[in-house]
Amino acid sequence: MAEERMNVNCLLEASDKALEYLVNNLDDGAEFVGDDVKQDLCVVYKLPMLLLVKGREQLANYILDNIKEKFMQSDGDFISYKMKNGTDRKTASGPLAHFWAYMNGWIAMAAHRAGRFDISFPAYNYMKSFYNPGMRSITCSELYNDVTKGKGQEVGIFMTSHVGLTALYFGELVFATELGDSVERFVVNQPNIHEEFFIRMSADTKDVVREASIPELSPFYSVKLSQPNQLYFLLGYPVIFLCKLFQATQKQHYLTSAEKILEFLLSCDQSMYTFHFSHKVAYGAAMVARETKSLQYKVLSEKISQYLLGIQSNDGDFLSFQSVHDNYDQTAEIAIWLNEIYVELSRFRK
Repeated sequence: MAEERMNVNCLLEASDKALEYLVNNLDDGAEFVGDDVKQDLCVVYKLPMLLLVKGREQLANYILDNIKEKFMQSDGDFISYKMKNGTDRKTASGPLAHFWAYMNGWIAMAAHRAGRFDISFPAYNYMKSFYNPGMRSITCSELYNDVTKGKGQEVGIFMTSHVGLTALYFGELVFATELGDSVERFVVNQPNIHEEFFIRMSADTKDVVREASIPELSPFYSVKLSQPNQLYFLLGYPVIFLCKLFQATQKQHYLTSAEKILEFLLSCDQSMYTFHFSHKVAYGAAMVARETKSLQYKVLSEKISQYLLGIQSNDGDFLSFQSVHDNYDQTAEIAIWLNEIYVELSRFRK
């Protein structure tokens, strides 16, 4: 029986529709309509990358101008709120505030892609302040403390992958390779791989962190095989980074490590295929499928992508049932990944 192939054009169409939804909600100043969203970086930080992927350079630069004017600090960081007590508040989004440098990376990569070096270099240099030289990894939530040498801090595979991918955009291959080697150590040093994949390591013990000190953060510490609706993007991003690093270096072991993570994900609860937080897995699987000519990774990407297509509204957004902040954020990201999955799967050959 001939292989049934997904019509990949629908991925591009959905991505285009999402872009138009977001653009139609911008005012004449290239800001999202509504006072409740204008003041928070979390609604707009992925939009420049989407616009650039779609060839909308002029509007991307307007958005970057707004980000620089409203949110960029002298040290290269981005802050949404200056609190009365003198502290900075990254965003109203708890997860995005926890992974402090995450939004910075999206902005740095987009700005660099646009040739906006006035934004990209300061943003990227700030991100490197999260590098722990002893662990050769990226701290999850705080700047590396040079005085204490990182004592009491945690590094993570997710943020290490994020900064590693950003380093590739800046042509810092040696640094990216160092972070890739660190990601591989996470893959190798999993003590309970048949039940869960731990996301963080302690800078004190050099071992995985099995439990969160703050219970509310537990979902960000591991992906469990048998439990539904895990934060699968925590492992999807390392797949993306390792595959990109393989492309940059042609070192096979990076691609092999990406496959090991995908093999774990293939054993996860079936909810992985029906959860919007699997979007990074879909893109990572599409990339690895094209590189390895593996049908199982292609099918993995297609199944998640089909679900994402199914939750898109008639207007073009993907999470209309959630807050406007989450909806704008995730609609932009899903639109990016669907576009990139289209690029990968349209080039897939057995």
